[in-house]
Amino acid sequence: MKKILVIGSGAIGCFFASKIADKTDLTMLWRNDYQHVIDHGIKIISDCKETIFFPKIINNLKDYQEQCDYAIIATKVLPSINLTAIIKELKYPPKNIVLIQNGIHIEKEIYKNFPQCSLISALAFIAVSKVSCGVFEHFAYGRLTLGNFPSGANQDCLDLIALFKANNVEAKASEKIEEDRWKKLVWNASFNPVSVLTGGCDTKKLLDNKNCKDLLQKIMKEIIELACQDGYNLSNDLINKNIEDTLVMRPYKTSMLLDYEANRPMEVEAIVGNALNFAKSKSISTPYLSSVYALLSCY
Repeated sequence: MKKILVIGSGAIGCFFASKIADKTDLTMLWRNDYQHVIDHGIKIISDCKETIFFPKIINNLKDYQEQCDYAIIATKVLPSINLTAIIKELKYPPKNIVLIQNGIHIEKEIYKNFPQCSLISALAFIAVSKVSCGVFEHFAYGRLTLGNFPSGANQDCLDLIALFKANNVEAKASEKIEEDRWKKLVWNASFNPVSVLTGGCDTKKLLDNKNCKDLLQKIMKEIIELACQDGYNLSNDLINKNIEDTLVMRPYKTSMLLDYEANRPMEVEAIVGNALNFAKSKSISTPYLSSVYALLSCY
């Protein structure tokens, strides 16, 4: 049985942990409301059904005395979170570090600081949010794309994919995970910032407004152009695909909007700032992306 440690007990970490809880030796780091979760478990509401599971819970990584097969990191990507320092709290380095996180160019520091670990970069395509302490609601999707950084998919990566697939998660391997990160950013860098800057519009309201829809498409086009400069030939067809895929979802508030409304730090740098830094390094003009970044900096 695989030993799995989940660091980052938000909506995404808890949803995917719930899928493999019964088939693994699962431990989750839980900083806040520790006793409540021990007593009541973690509840996932999906398709009008409720699932409650009781993993092993710790509130300090120094209490984890084993070497895990996979340390799944599902924290936000924020300047205030020093992921290297967090992982170094573990007594034994994980065999595999799995980053289920947003943004681009987020892996290099971990790759450099933990050369003894295999680094798996993962993308979650899901609409899920926190309802209350230990309670999460799943709205749509639930897919994972995983690949080793910087490229390929080794046996440990394939084994993790097989574990998720065996437990009703649509998961697939990526030979070029950085390219797939750019593909996801096409949606994230457009819908996330605009949802905040419009004062709280969900996905349906954004797409129902002609001007907002036009802005979303222009940001998407800039991201595609940046990806091409990074060596990944993304098609402009991704713009229509992202719009169409979003239209069939239930109206949904983006993760950045939920963080804003809850007065939590937003992943501005990982989702927008890193793309802009790359644009500047290549002397590429991104007027729409630059504008939303400037406005978000006021929040």
